[in-house]
Amino acid sequence: MRKKTMISFINLRIHLKKNSSYKIILFILAIGMLTSCSSPFLKHEEPTRLSVDDEIPEIQIKEMGEDPNINKRESGAVLTETENAEGALPSAPSPLGELRNKETSVMGSKSKNPKKGKKAKKETSKGGTQTLTQQKDDELQKSTSSSKESNTVSSGETKRREPLHESSVGFSPGSRRPEKDPFRVGEKVVMSVRYFRAQAGELTLEVKPMVEVNGRKSYRWYSGLRTTGLFSRFYSIEDWAETLVDFETLIPSVYTLQVKESAQLKNGKGYFNSNNLKAVYAEKKYTEKKGHEEKHQEWQIAPYSQNVFSAAFYMRIFNYEVGKEYKFYVSDDEKNLMFKGKALRREKVSTDAGIFETIVVKPEFELNGVFKPVGDIFFWLTDDDRKLIVRIESEIKIGTLVMEAIKVERGE
Repeated sequence: MRKKTMISFINLRIHLKKNSSYKIILFILAIGMLTSCSSPFLKHEEPTRLSVDDEIPEIQIKEMGEDPNINKRESGAVLTETENAEGALPSAPSPLGELRNKETSVMGSKSKNPKKGKKAKKETSKGGTQTLTQQKDDELQKSTSSSKESNTVSSGETKRREPLHESSVGFSPGSRRPEKDPFRVGEKVVMSVRYFRAQAGELTLEVKPMVEVNGRKSYRWYSGLRTTGLFSRFYSIEDWAETLVDFETLIPSVYTLQVKESAQLKNGKGYFNSNNLKAVYAEKKYTEKKGHEEKHQEWQIAPYSQNVFSAAFYMRIFNYEVGKEYKFYVSDDEKNLMFKGKALRREKVSTDAGIFETIVVKPEFELNGVFKPVGDIFFWLTDDDRKLIVRIESEIKIGTLVMEAIKVERGE
């Protein structure tokens, strides 16, 4: 048995090295990291030398912890006493919204009667010059007014949720948040990873206590991967990733990656700026062969993009209907991909964590409008308001990787 497992492991590594689609496969699983065996030389490397905190723009992250004033909406969203009194937190600036408001403001100013404009100038000169502050206040009021008008559609219609290519079913008009929040602080799904029916490791998907990012309440989504049992002797993995996602807009801001392998140690950190649509990623790694290496990337991201780690969580916000396709952008490694998840069927599955009614989703990707093959990958999401991932299958040339829930904690 041990010899057969070793041969299967060697075949898997050869396949991953030759097949470039493995990057997309790991991308979908929210792992985003290639694995290998553990080695003693890693223990002598100083982790502090791999810090990338100084490479990312200044970001203030504050732990929120267990707030005694936190309540729950019926949808499961968390709200503090202050927010209950004053309403929901203001949403982050929308790049598309700002662009449309500016266009509306410019069009509004051009459509004014030129004669009235001249008359206004004369009256101002008689009554004294306006201060710069007053002029700015007037412009702000006009801009706000035009913005409201642009958000108002013809009678009987409501404002669509942005971006328009994403489904708006299950969302309040114009809102980025689903009416029923699928995420709970404390939720945790642990899945066994099997290859050729042999236990290879565990994948953990978890929602940790919320934090504040630059003063805005944010989810903290965690994914971790480690090997167990016989595989850990010659295929050891200790990897994790964490991404912070704005509570109101569901747009990711900061993500952190830590990889521990026999061939390398790697720390990475990225930041998505949703205001100017720019991403920054910094990475430091250490390998026995090349020593210390650094990587720095900056690129333009598509509006409302998810990152490589938030995608597996974000796909849970949709109300899937069999036969329909659900889209959103994912940006990684200087590329903007379009995620397309098609709901195939409803199915009852039995796992070590229990029996679940699920909906099966098959993801595909497009890069610059061109289909990018990633192999056959399937997700089983619970067919309820939570959409918990309880099973994943990835078919490859030399077998099938199966991840199945062995422990489910639904959170608060």
